[in-house]
Amino acid sequence: HMLVVAASSIVARAGLASVATGRGVSSPRASIPSAARPRLGPDTRTGVVSERASPTRASLSSRRTGDLSAFTIRAMAPSVNAATVPSADDDALFLGLDFGTSGARATVVGPDGVILVETTAKYPPIVDGGKAGDGIPTGGWAEAWRGALWSLLDQLDETTVRSRIAAVSIDGTSGTVLIVDAASGEPIYPPMLYNEKRNDAMDAVCAMAPEEHTVRTPSSALCKLHSWWLGNGETIGNAKLLHHADWIAYLLHGLQGETDHNNALKLGFDPGLGPHGDYPAWMKSLPYASMLPSNVRAPGTKTGAVATEAAMKYFTRPGGCAVIAGTTDSIAAFVAARCTDVGDAVTSLGSSLALKLVSETRVDDSAKGVYSHRLCGSWLVGGSSNLGGWLLRSNFSDDELVELTDLIDLNDAAKEKDVPDYYPGVLMGFGMTVKEATEALSPRPDSDADYLRAILGSVAGVEARSYAEMAAMGSSKVARVYTAGGGAKNAKWSTIRSRANGGIPVTASEFAEASYGSALLARMGHYELPTYNCSELECLVGF
Repeated sequence: HMLVVAASSIVARAGLASVATGRGVSSPRASIPSAARPRLGPDTRTGVVSERASPTRASLSSRRTGDLSAFTIRAMAPSVNAATVPSADDDALFLGLDFGTSGARATVVGPDGVILVETTAKYPPIVDGGKAGDGIPTGGWAEAWRGALWSLLDQLDETTVRSRIAAVSIDGTSGTVLIVDAASGEPIYPPMLYNEKRNDAMDAVCAMAPEEHTVRTPSSALCKLHSWWLGNGETIGNAKLLHHADWIAYLLHGLQGETDHNNALKLGFDPGLGPHGDYPAWMKSLPYASMLPSNVRAPGTKTGAVATEAAMKYFTRPGGCAVIAGTTDSIAAFVAARCTDVGDAVTSLGSSLALKLVSETRVDDSAKGVYSHRLCGSWLVGGSSNLGGWLLRSNFSDDELVELTDLIDLNDAAKEKDVPDYYPGVLMGFGMTVKEATEALSPRPDSDADYLRAILGSVAGVEARSYAEMAAMGSSKVARVYTAGGGAKNAKWSTIRSRANGGIPVTASEFAEASYGSALLARMGHYELPTYNCSELECLVGF
């Protein structure tokens, strides 16, 4: 598949193959939220957001070892489908697939949410610059994703893992879209990446969409679709739009027109319209409305079953394998952190920067790069920026980052006072191109350690200003930040970011991989649960 793959070593655990993740295989322990802070969750009878008390430790079973014999059903969970609640003989496993900007990852969990297997696959080498400046791998992006999918599945043991996978869920980069042939599902136009701008569509989209709408930015999925239509509208035929995660899922279930609330947001889908969300009326009359995904599902709900010939050889569970509606990569990372309290936030520090905050109120303003997702009855206010980890990678090697970080003295008050901010006033959004962001890294200090400190502080400033701006616009105020992605490993960066955010706690998520969040969504969909949260599930089924 032209891939460089990496599989962790197999270790024995609980009678089935496990993979050591580097941090040990242990049962996720979600922190018990403070009773003093409100918590959002779905009222499963009405579908509206309600405030409810957080569970206490006394209400939770102490059995968190992954022993399937410990599962019991509690009468306190009438919203759970009793037929799908874990039982003593339940051997189901759940697969989460994350397709990021530089590679893909698979995580398999059991009914208790314990990580059992993790595998990774890198995309082929970059051979072309690409329109967004990120480059294009050998064979193109679509083939890179397809190859990574089969590679990840190839690495999972058939007897102990693949034959037991009951559900799979997928996340992909937000705003990345493909134009495909409806009959074959094959791309008929090169994928348009998350940060690719289509300025030629802005006038038309802004004329159609209301002020502050999420699509009123040149990197929105709708701008990309409109731009494609401008040059190809006469031959629209059976062309369909699929998001990044949609297309990977299509390779498994073969169903056209399937997407989720979160990926569809930048296309124009309104999660607050009607009881289940909908496209606004102005979108339904577009000349390319037939290209829009027709089934927009809530993340964590069933889409269909693995059914394509290529995929069925990997998923051999006797009862079949369900494909569960997924989400974007940043929301999957949010799910992995198991945040549910108002004021909880997750910052994903990978190649790019993505922020998500649990809020009691919805906030949207495309001009500021702020928008609100819906997830399990809560509003997730946030946005993205391309000012992320690539700034470090383009200037330092991994070893240099470690060595130079050790040289940074955050207690040197005089030096800290003079740290330059390369992005003053910059908020979320893709307002700066890769070239502009690179050129802004000036003046460069004589010391490489000081230069690294300045870059870390500049990105921290973008994050802090963005959270502050969201609060000024009406969202709940950030109370604590969990960090996902490669940037979570840098403790000094966390300290810098905490200071920039006014001293609030900034810590690494215990489970930071987006693929873990997608695995939790797969589990949620299989058991038809109202939430992905592990501590909530403990209350429901008695772990």
